[in-house]
Amino acid sequence: MSKKVKRTISVIIAAIMLLSTMSVLAFADLPTYPEATSKETVPHEHVAAYNADGTVKETLAEYVQPTCVKEGSKEYFVKCTICGKEIPGTRRKVTVDVLESHHQAGPVSIEKIKQPTCDAEGSYYEVVRCVLCNEVLSKTLVKVSKTNAHVPDLPVKENVVPATCADEGSYKSVTYCKVCGLELASVLKVIPKLNYHKAPAGAYVNGKTRTCADGAEECVICGAELKPAIPHTWDAGTVTIKATATTQGMITYRCLINGCNAHYDVTTPVIDNPSKVGDVDGDGKVTTADARLILRYAVGLGKYDKVITALTEKFADMDGNAKIEPADARMALRAAVGLPN
Repeated sequence: MSKKVKRTISVIIAAIMLLSTMSVLAFADLPTYPEATSKETVPHEHVAAYNADGTVKETLAEYVQPTCVKEGSKEYFVKCTICGKEIPGTRRKVTVDVLESHHQAGPVSIEKIKQPTCDAEGSYYEVVRCVLCNEVLSKTLVKVSKTNAHVPDLPVKENVVPATCADEGSYKSVTYCKVCGLELASVLKVIPKLNYHKAPAGAYVNGKTRTCADGAEECVICGAELKPAIPHTWDAGTVTIKATATTQGMITYRCLINGCNAHYDVTTPVIDNPSKVGDVDGDGKVTTADARLILRYAVGLGKYDKVITALTEKFADMDGNAKIEPADARMALRAAVGLPN
């Protein structure tokens, strides 16, 4: 072997020995960990790696992300640079604070709905909330155009003209929009005539019972007669013009009911022979016998006497009222005894 080769081998061996010495010195200050007890590994001292700033290099094992309502966490361990496995006893856990801005958006919800009408726009909000804390993440106002559909209210009656027994009535049936008040429809309705009349206030007038003075009972609307007037109660009549041989007489009859001014007149015939008035028996003079005959005739007994007839009846009518009454007998008696009438 040449000297040159021998020298080269010596240099190589020296270099190897130098490198071994330097490795031992380099790792002399590094921390060591208990050797692993595993059937698959050869027992050795674990060696950790270091960062450039001199801190132990750690590996992130687990990360729990924080939310807006809950803390998160990070868990680290140190990996052996020789075997690449976790060095026992190096695991540590770090708490990550709540992140208020880290929300979880939920689905879009529709809120505060305002329906559109015929005179106003509608609207609603599209709202997104955090499913964890319910905080509103976004809120968008959406407007809805007016609608052309009116909402009819119940019809109302206007311009009402009541029907009567004399005339038809009428009214306008008007339908308005209950939202904007617009008139939607107007129909003229006819009310048929009433099939009955309206009587005055019962059987009383001004608080008093109706009498003949009130006349017929009439409908207060059309004037139709509902009940005839109450019959009058006439008096015996008063001679207002006494009949003579040349002129007719007149008898006036008046109603006896208080407040009734009804009356009527009856004309009496001319007396053919005034001198015979009162002389019903035809003896040429007025006597008490004539007075007796007139009285019997007045009370209905003359038919038995058969003295006063249709021809002589006018002579028994002493007062000229066209009736034979007890008053006529009284006048005949006064004439018979010479007393004036």
